Amino acid sequence: MTKQSNNTLVQQLKENGEDFEFYPTTASIARAMYAKLDAGSNILDIGAGNGNFFRLLENMDRERKSRDEYAKLKVGNKYAIEKSTILLNNLDSDVAVIGTDFSRQTLIDKKVDVIFSNPPYSVAEKWVVKIIREANAKQAFIVIPLNVWNSSNAIRESIVARDAKAECIMEYDYRDSEFRKARTTVGVYRVNFNHSLAWGSSDIKVDPFDLWFENQFPSSGEKTIKTKEQADEEFKKRMELVPGRNLIERLETMYNEEFAVIRESYEAISKIPRTLLEELGIKKESIKKSLSLRLTGTKNKYWNNLFQHLNAITNRLTSKSREKMEKKLTSSTCVDYSAENAYAVVCWVLKNANSYFDEQLVDVYQNLTREENIKPYKSNQRFTHDCFRYNRFGDETIKNYKLDYRLILCGRSCCLSREYSSDPVSLDDYDNRTTFDLIKDLFTIASNLGFEHDGFPADGWEYGKARSIAMKNGETLAEVKIYKNGNFHFKLKIEFMKAFNVEAGRLLGWLKTPQQAAEELEIKPEECLKYFQSNTQITSGKLPLLMQ
Repeated sequence: MTKQSNNTLVQQLKENGEDFEFYPTTASIARAMYAKLDAGSNILDIGAGNGNFFRLLENMDRERKSRDEYAKLKVGNKYAIEKSTILLNNLDSDVAVIGTDFSRQTLIDKKVDVIFSNPPYSVAEKWVVKIIREANAKQAFIVIPLNVWNSSNAIRESIVARDAKAECIMEYDYRDSEFRKARTTVGVYRVNFNHSLAWGSSDIKVDPFDLWFENQFPSSGEKTIKTKEQADEEFKKRMELVPGRNLIERLETMYNEEFAVIRESYEAISKIPRTLLEELGIKKESIKKSLSLRLTGTKNKYWNNLFQHLNAITNRLTSKSREKMEKKLTSSTCVDYSAENAYAVVCWVLKNANSYFDEQLVDVYQNLTREENIKPYKSNQRFTHDCFRYNRFGDETIKNYKLDYRLILCGRSCCLSREYSSDPVSLDDYDNRTTFDLIKDLFTIASNLGFEHDGFPADGWEYGKARSIAMKNGETLAEVKIYKNGNFHFKLKIEFMKAFNVEAGRLLGWLKTPQQAAEELEIKPEECLKYFQSNTQITSGKLPLLMQ
């Protein structure tokens, strides 16, 4: 159709009171959808208008066929739901009309491959929710204002209910429309209903009839109890669909929604006459206690979810530091979850993480300080191993030393409970948890100093047999042996131990400059420059990255 004839059509619709926000789908929108179609798709257009959308798709089919005569056509049978009599009369004869007023239609009995809809924007949310909940199709393509999609709780809930996947395949500004213009930016959303099934399957994950039936006739039987894994997965799906610049703001939106539902539910209960509640055996104190527990549980859920996403920091903490920080963080769960409160907590984490990183490096260094593991600084002529016989660690006499790259951790009498077995053993069975934690902490320090690795394994150890711990770049960070007496022998990467000794000496106040470190530790000056102040630090600029 020409632009003039379209304008004439709009005028005719207005004169007859049938202009139900008729904004024809543009060629660019049709092209975005066409790219996602399977061959021979049967398509239902809801709010089909004059059928120009089908004509656009057919033109693309013809272009495709002209390029490749063996190509299969993507458009199969065409179906339409349209309310305007004038627009119905403009449909091509090969488009089957299966309904007029969409609000009076059900989709669960109308099985097609694809549903498309560019709905009237004043009722867009209502249409989209209905389409998603009732669509008996593999996928749906929906044109809707971005602000409506992003702000709609009902749309998000309907996607979760169908266990569907949604993606925006393009954005379009109707101010650029070649036909009827509007100050509206829309998104073309693809909703996939059988995303987890094998390719070519015509089945869908959640049958729309089952969903509709459960909605109309909710079960009054035994309550379904979700596992923690199921609840976590459902929470994760909801969070993916919630708008917001980052994790903190998405969690705030979800918290406010859930808090509002709780409040409304208990307000509804408060309107029930007290005498009726008493007849039902429900006491006021029980409601009060239940509400208090529910509110506390909701706060804890959202704060804990935030803490779980701070792993960019917590993964770099040793066992003692992690316990200390978690104890501090959990004290925040008594307050409401809000973006403002969450930002304050995260800023506290950023502010204190660096001091934790430095403190824990020194702590691990001192815990590894044993007579067999250390060597004196070049200038420490007074150092003797007799210090260990007469003085406790940390005394003034034991200082200005470096750790050797060969370390021994003595399990003494606390060894593996299966020490006489010839089968591979797990360090989870190691009786001396303090020693095992120290080993894991040593490798945490390695990561913090830039020696990223694949992790320290707990399983598959054999007595007296060395195991290599690999770095991310493929180099060997350590070779480790465990013996039946519970002792661990480490041969660590020399570069790592240089960095560890430089940073420990700096933080303990023994080494004031890289030049002094080079002289005392007898290593190259350029290496000291590289390792001096190399312990990991989190800057405030990383806050947006942590919260994505």
